[in-house]
Amino acid sequence: MTIMKAKFGTLGITTILLISIFIPGTLACTTLTPGYWKNHLEDWPSSGIVTIESYNYDLTKEDEVDYLMGLLWENPGHWKKEYGKSEQAWLILTHKVIAAQLSMLAFPHPAWSWNWEFGGYSGGMVQMVNDANDLLDDDPLDRGAMIDLAETIDYWLNYWNEHGL
Repeated sequence: MTIMKAKFGTLGITTILLISIFIPGTLACTTLTPGYWKNHLEDWPSSGIVTIESYNYDLTKEDEVDYLMGLLWENPGHWKKEYGKSEQAWLILTHKVIAAQLSMLAFPHPAWSWNWEFGGYSGGMVQMVNDANDLLDDDPLDRGAMIDLAETIDYWLNYWNEHGL
Protein backbone atom coordinates (compact mmCIF):
# COMPACT_ATOMS: atom_id res chain seq x y z
CA MET A 1 0.00 0.00 0.00
CA THR A 2 2.84 2.42 0.81
CA ILE A 3 4.51 1.66 -2.53
CA MET A 4 1.25 2.45 -4.39
CA LYS A 5 0.93 5.76 -2.56
CA ALA A 6 4.51 6.59 -3.40
CA LYS A 7 3.96 5.74 -7.08
CA PHE A 8 0.72 7.70 -7.19
CA GLY A 9 2.41 10.59 -5.44
CA THR A 10 5.19 10.60 -8.02
CA LEU A 11 2.65 10.36 -10.82
CA GLY A 12 0.73 13.25 -9.30
CA ILE A 13 3.86 15.39 -9.02
CA THR A 14 4.87 14.50 -12.58
CA THR A 15 1.40 15.46 -13.80
CA ILE A 16 1.54 18.77 -11.96
CA LEU A 17 4.97 19.49 -13.40
CA LEU A 18 3.78 18.70 -16.92
CA ILE A 19 0.73 20.89 -16.48
CA SER A 20 2.84 23.75 -15.15
CA ILE A 21 5.14 23.45 -18.15
CA PHE A 22 2.35 23.59 -20.74
CA ILE A 23 -0.28 25.81 -19.17
CA PRO A 24 1.62 29.07 -18.58
CA GLY A 25 1.57 29.77 -22.32
CA THR A 26 -2.21 29.52 -22.34
CA LEU A 27 -2.41 31.90 -19.40
CA ALA A 28 -0.21 34.50 -21.08
CA CYS A 29 -3.03 36.32 -22.85
CA THR A 30 -6.11 38.00 -21.51
CA THR A 31 -9.40 39.35 -22.72
CA LEU A 32 -10.62 42.87 -22.32
CA THR A 33 -14.16 44.19 -22.53
CA PRO A 34 -15.68 46.97 -24.65
CA GLY A 35 -15.59 49.29 -21.63
CA TYR A 36 -11.85 48.79 -21.30
CA TRP A 37 -11.07 49.32 -24.98
CA LYS A 38 -13.15 52.50 -25.30
CA ASN A 39 -11.26 54.03 -22.38
CA HIS A 40 -7.75 52.88 -23.33
CA LEU A 41 -7.00 53.81 -26.91
CA GLU A 42 -3.30 53.80 -25.99
CA ASP A 43 -3.52 50.01 -25.48
CA TRP A 44 -5.03 49.27 -28.88
CA PRO A 45 -2.81 47.21 -31.18
CA SER A 46 -0.96 49.51 -33.58
CA SER A 47 -1.69 47.25 -36.54
CA GLY A 48 -4.15 44.61 -37.60
CA ILE A 49 -7.63 44.37 -39.04
CA VAL A 50 -10.93 44.51 -37.18
CA THR A 51 -13.87 43.17 -39.17
CA ILE A 52 -17.47 44.24 -38.67
CA GLU A 53 -19.99 42.55 -40.95
CA SER A 54 -17.84 42.11 -44.06
CA TYR A 55 -15.99 45.42 -43.70
CA ASN A 56 -12.35 45.49 -42.66
CA TYR A 57 -11.01 48.35 -40.56
CA ASP A 58 -7.25 48.87 -40.60
CA LEU A 59 -5.80 49.81 -37.21
CA THR A 60 -2.94 51.68 -38.92
CA LYS A 61 -5.45 54.21 -40.30
CA GLU A 62 -6.48 56.89 -37.83
CA ASP A 63 -9.89 57.53 -39.39
CA GLU A 64 -10.77 53.82 -39.21
CA VAL A 65 -9.64 53.61 -35.57
CA ASP A 66 -11.74 56.73 -34.87
CA TYR A 67 -14.77 55.05 -36.47
CA LEU A 68 -14.35 51.93 -34.30
CA MET A 69 -13.87 54.06 -31.19
CA GLY A 70 -16.98 56.03 -32.10
CA LEU A 71 -18.99 52.81 -32.31
CA LEU A 72 -17.76 51.75 -28.87
CA TRP A 73 -18.93 55.07 -27.43
CA GLU A 74 -22.38 54.83 -29.04
CA ASN A 75 -25.14 54.22 -26.49
CA PRO A 76 -27.33 51.18 -27.28
CA GLY A 77 -30.25 52.84 -25.45
CA HIS A 78 -30.09 55.79 -27.84
CA TRP A 79 -29.97 53.43 -30.83
CA LYS A 80 -33.09 51.64 -29.60
CA LYS A 81 -35.02 54.93 -29.50
CA GLU A 82 -33.56 56.24 -32.74
CA TYR A 83 -33.43 53.11 -34.91
CA GLY A 84 -35.34 50.30 -33.18
CA LYS A 85 -34.62 47.13 -31.24
CA SER A 86 -32.88 45.24 -34.06
CA GLU A 87 -30.40 48.06 -34.65
CA GLN A 88 -29.82 48.26 -30.90
CA ALA A 89 -28.94 44.54 -30.92
CA TRP A 90 -26.61 45.19 -33.88
CA LEU A 91 -24.72 47.79 -31.83
CA ILE A 92 -24.55 45.61 -28.71
CA LEU A 93 -23.08 42.73 -30.70
CA THR A 94 -20.74 45.11 -32.55
CA HIS A 95 -19.33 46.30 -29.20
CA LYS A 96 -18.50 42.69 -28.27
CA VAL A 97 -17.04 41.90 -31.70
CA ILE A 98 -14.71 44.91 -31.57
CA ALA A 99 -13.55 44.05 -28.03
CA ALA A 100 -12.97 40.40 -28.89
CA GLN A 101 -10.93 41.24 -31.98
CA LEU A 102 -8.86 43.87 -30.20
CA SER A 103 -8.15 41.33 -27.44
CA MET A 104 -7.12 38.69 -29.99
CA LEU A 105 -4.84 41.16 -31.78
CA ALA A 106 -3.33 42.51 -28.55
CA PHE A 107 -2.75 39.05 -27.05
CA PRO A 108 -2.26 36.60 -29.94
CA HIS A 109 -2.39 32.95 -28.91
CA PRO A 110 -3.73 29.67 -30.34
CA ALA A 111 -6.07 29.39 -27.31
CA TRP A 112 -8.46 31.82 -29.00
CA SER A 113 -9.62 29.01 -31.28
CA TRP A 114 -9.72 26.20 -28.73
CA ASN A 115 -13.22 24.82 -28.12
CA TRP A 116 -12.59 23.83 -24.50
CA GLU A 117 -11.53 27.34 -23.54
CA PHE A 118 -14.92 28.69 -24.61
CA GLY A 119 -17.49 26.25 -23.29
CA GLY A 120 -17.16 23.86 -26.21
CA TYR A 121 -18.03 26.53 -28.80
CA SER A 122 -16.59 25.03 -31.98
CA GLY A 123 -13.68 27.23 -33.08
CA GLY A 124 -13.61 29.19 -29.82
CA MET A 125 -13.65 32.99 -29.80
CA VAL A 126 -12.36 33.12 -33.38
CA GLN A 127 -15.48 31.34 -34.63
CA MET A 128 -17.77 33.33 -32.30
CA VAL A 129 -16.53 36.51 -33.97
CA ASN A 130 -16.99 35.00 -37.44
CA ASP A 131 -20.54 33.91 -36.53
CA ALA A 132 -21.24 37.35 -35.08
CA ASN A 133 -20.08 39.08 -38.25
CA ASP A 134 -22.34 36.80 -40.29
CA LEU A 135 -25.28 37.80 -38.07
CA LEU A 136 -24.38 41.49 -38.27
CA ASP A 137 -24.32 41.28 -42.07
CA ASP A 138 -27.71 39.52 -42.33
CA ASP A 139 -30.81 41.27 -43.55
CA PRO A 140 -33.25 41.23 -41.87
CA LEU A 141 -31.42 41.38 -38.56
CA ASP A 142 -32.14 38.52 -36.13
CA ARG A 143 -32.34 40.42 -32.84
CA GLY A 144 -32.66 37.34 -30.62
CA ALA A 145 -29.66 35.59 -32.16
CA MET A 146 -27.57 38.77 -31.96
CA ILE A 147 -28.37 39.31 -28.27
CA ASP A 148 -27.68 35.64 -27.47
CA LEU A 149 -24.29 35.71 -29.20
CA ALA A 150 -23.43 39.11 -27.67
CA GLU A 151 -24.14 37.65 -24.21
CA THR A 152 -21.99 34.60 -24.98
CA ILE A 153 -19.04 36.69 -26.18
CA ASP A 154 -19.47 39.04 -23.22
CA TYR A 155 -19.48 36.10 -20.80
CA TRP A 156 -16.18 34.77 -22.14
CA LEU A 157 -14.52 38.20 -22.36
CA ASN A 158 -15.37 38.80 -18.70
CA TYR A 159 -14.56 35.24 -17.59
CA TRP A 160 -11.08 35.20 -19.13
CA ASN A 161 -10.47 38.80 -18.08
CA GLU A 162 -10.88 37.64 -14.47
CA HIS A 163 -9.12 34.27 -14.81
CA GLY A 164 -6.59 34.80 -17.62
CA LEU A 165 -6.79 32.79 -20.84
